[in-house]
Amino acid sequence: LAGGEIGITGDVGIDGDIDGDGIADVTLDARGLSRVMSVTSGGSAMLSGLVVTGGDASLAHGGGISVIHASLDLRDSVIHGNAGTYGGGLYANAGDLRIANTEFRGNAASYGGGMAVWDSTLAMGSVTVAQNMASGSGGGIAIFDSNVALANLTLADNTAGTRRGGAWIYETEGAITQSTITGNVASGGHGGVQVDGASGGLTLSNSILAGNLAFASEDQDLSVNGAGVATLAGGVILGAAANATGGTLNTPGTVTVLADGPRTLADVFAGIE
Repeated sequence: LAGGEIGITGDVGIDGDIDGDGIADVTLDARGLSRVMSVTSGGSAMLSGLVVTGGDASLAHGGGISVIHASLDLRDSVIHGNAGTYGGGLYANAGDLRIANTEFRGNAASYGGGMAVWDSTLAMGSVTVAQNMASGSGGGIAIFDSNVALANLTLADNTAGTRRGGAWIYETEGAITQSTITGNVASGGHGGVQVDGASGGLTLSNSILAGNLAFASEDQDLSVNGAGVATLAGGVILGAAANATGGTLNTPGTVTVLADGPRTLADVFAGIE
């Protein structure tokens, strides 16, 4: 991008899948000189088949893509190698986001290495958020005051310099289903996912949260903090026994466990003959 970031304020569609095989063929590379793209002022962007890379928002947010008071439909794309303060790959505030078949990989930020989402609606399906880094919290994802529907999410191998290696979910309601959350690391507490804040509530179902690591606390895979609210529905597999004082699940917040969940990996393997 020789002329700075691409700014979208109207209705725009970009299809970079030239040969129609579902793989990104067009690369948008800011070469570290600017953010790659912004969607603002009521704009609506439909993007597919793109590699978004090399974006640097410096002291701003969303090195790859920034969505503010606008909507984004992102499909069959790769967002990697971008940096910002909040949301290295993607930042949204008051956005309407639909993301499918897309990877967020190798992005960096202070908060939300892969993405940071504020006061927005977020629907994601078949999305991988992996190998991103936050110097503060939310190595993979940071979500605040939003409504989410996350299905077939792979949240793996992200790192946080302080807390919440995989995801920080704050005052947000919605669901995570049919997802795998593993290999995320926090130098402080909350290795996998922390549900935090005084309102909202998150339901987890048919998902695996295991193999995450927090160096400074016992809640390796899932923490429901303070006034946080979470429901563990059927099909949830945790890395170790859940309890209220440590282990894989730390629950000073409010946790509702439905009849069919959760199980531990040890339970699963014990049932295999």
